[in-house]
Amino acid sequence: MTQIRKDFLIERYSIISEARSKRPHHFEFTCEEKAGQVCFFCPGNESLTPPTIDQYPARGPWEIRVFRNKFPALKPPRGDHEIIVETNKHGQDLGDLTPEGILGAFKMYEKRRKALERKYKYVAIFKNVGKQGGASLPHSHTQVLASNFLPPLSDIEAKAAKHYYDKWHRCPWCDYIEKTVKGRIAFETRKTIAITANAPRFSYETWVMPKRHVGNFSDLTQEEALDFCMMLKKVLAKLEKGLGCVPYNYVLHHAKSGEKFVHFHVEIMPRVATHAGYELGEGAYIVDVSPENAAKFYKSKG
Repeated sequence: MTQIRKDFLIERYSIISEARSKRPHHFEFTCEEKAGQVCFFCPGNESLTPPTIDQYPARGPWEIRVFRNKFPALKPPRGDHEIIVETNKHGQDLGDLTPEGILGAFKMYEKRRKALERKYKYVAIFKNVGKQGGASLPHSHTQVLASNFLPPLSDIEAKAAKHYYDKWHRCPWCDYIEKTVKGRIAFETRKTIAITANAPRFSYETWVMPKRHVGNFSDLTQEEALDFCMMLKKVLAKLEKGLGCVPYNYVLHHAKSGEKFVHFHVEIMPRVATHAGYELGEGAYIVDVSPENAAKFYKSKG
């Protein structure tokens, strides 16, 4: 059956048409790198990028490194664009790190977000993986893009969340977690939940959320933060194991200063399809795997 699904909070619609998964496909994803390329992000090649802004550990060889994007989308005073390289090992994706390694990356995300929020209106944190996911370099990294304007989707989401909070005196995501049917729960612990999106933009789209209401990752306790990172690793590992070399994006959704109605979460979007005329022209989405079957995929063994 074809279904029309609406996002639980904003006016975004998806058409779920699983019959379309039977279409013939003559294109494949590729993870192959060009031979003989020098990696700008590997240790020893720091001179090929802008100077280090921050690193972990603070002294000695780095495991996580931050620097300005050499080809920035925005420059001061209109904005700033940084790169966070989460690992010094080429070929290691974020999902290959230990939960503690992922935790270190998220702590750096928060450190840079707080620093940039002192200067700019909004700080977007997102990760592109694979050529089809928009990455230009294969070494695992995350981008931090600060701007003097609030991106439209974040603005729409924040306004809808505030309207919900003003009406019901509750966070919409907290209610969403409580009301989500078990058929869309990919993974769950006492502290964290991974839910397949009700109105996905891509098949297998999944949101990882702490169960306790927090606006930002740094509001979590150490135990909650580590549990969140373990859950994120589990989702990414299943994508790689089940779908192979799949490109993906993830985006952090976080509260700005003073916002008590936004619930921190990460939205993971596997790029298993290409948005075409309908999606780009109309802003609605056609998806060939239902959220319920996506949840079964995550739960399945093998």
